[in-house]
Amino acid sequence: MYKIDFKQNDTKLKKELQKLHIADLAIVFENEDEEIQDRIYRLIDRKHMIKVIPELADEVVKKLFRRIPEKDITHILSALESDDLRNLLMLFNREEQQKYIKQLNVTDQDKILKLLSYDEEVAASLMSTDFISINKTMSIKEATHYVITTFDEKYYLDTIFITDLDNKLLGIIDIKDLIIARPNDDINEIMERKFYYVLEDTSIDFAISKIKDYDLKVLPVLNQENQILGIITSDDVLHYMEEEHISDYQAIVAVSDHSDELSPLKRSKQRIPWLLMSVIMNLVIASFLSVFQPTLEKVVALVFFQPMILGMAGNIGTQSLAVTILNINNQETRMDKHVLKEVFVALINSVLVGIISFGIVFLFLNYMTPSEYNAILIGIVVGLSLCGSMFISALASVFLPIILDKLGFDIAAASGPIISTINDFTALGIYFVIATLILII
Repeated sequence: MYKIDFKQNDTKLKKELQKLHIADLAIVFENEDEEIQDRIYRLIDRKHMIKVIPELADEVVKKLFRRIPEKDITHILSALESDDLRNLLMLFNREEQQKYIKQLNVTDQDKILKLLSYDEEVAASLMSTDFISINKTMSIKEATHYVITTFDEKYYLDTIFITDLDNKLLGIIDIKDLIIARPNDDINEIMERKFYYVLEDTSIDFAISKIKDYDLKVLPVLNQENQILGIITSDDVLHYMEEEHISDYQAIVAVSDHSDELSPLKRSKQRIPWLLMSVIMNLVIASFLSVFQPTLEKVVALVFFQPMILGMAGNIGTQSLAVTILNINNQETRMDKHVLKEVFVALINSVLVGIISFGIVFLFLNYMTPSEYNAILIGIVVGLSLCGSMFISALASVFLPIILDKLGFDIAAASGPIISTINDFTALGIYFVIATLILII
């Protein structure tokens, strides 16, 4: 991260800040207190700051908007790209949204209200309305003049969209092809009639897969009448995937909200139920394990390998849980194929680890720490326990979130402390049952 000397005067500081890349300036801004942030905001020119705002963390933007003048907010809202504007407005409650929307012109109000009306799972919620379309009846000269006179910095310019009088999309043309075309050329002859698109109610995941599979820079979004409504760019996809990964991580660790505005007490309130449930379940485990006290007293060496059993069951469970949550959130994934694949992966890994662990335990007890215990039998106990506990842990981590999701529960409930406790209970139960059967009975 860049080290900025904020003790220097405004003139020198402004020059230093203006040299920073937008992403670097956003990082600097986020990591300073509000007093320094306000100073940066005052020194940076508005065009530069408008590009910085979409890069800032949500909570930083919300707090900034509550500190800056209304006239500045109006200017920022009007200059933002439509998809960035939608994302920004989604940070605020309905009352604040309405207040900010009223500051836009009528045309922009209609566009943003339409964008806000879409369900967050459909492609149209990700699209931008900042693109240039030209009518098929235009000559090359007219089309070029139209692009030049209507262009705005927030518009996507790499691709121009060709429509008919009803705004139905007929084709596309690269801006470079339009520039090098002869004035008398027919636009219908140089446009590309074969293009990829999605309908407005298509899932976001399907739209993203099209952009990735066909290496597209831009994907038009159409309605049922084939009229163009907006576009999804590769940059939009990158931003969306970054947000989704953050959300998936929160689900995996059972933390649903990391907002800076939440007090420590509220954050604790969100997490404490799962931790307390884990305490109760661990007490159940302790009661259950007390049954095997005679086994431990007779074969103390079993304690050596208890961390291995718990650790490996937890590791494979975490892997399966993470992959399952990601696939649940990806609507294009066939869950039956995912489950079948995870079952086979769990079976292969469990058997291999069990066999290898048998050899390691045998060598450890027989050569590194010679003892009176039967190294072969203990090796068999550890190997079988690892095989069984890892396989069952993986299955639980696959099926539990799927079941909870089908029942309408938050799949975060299947993660973190709860799934770990379930896996611990299963792993230790299998370990001591097998040890008792082989070494004691």
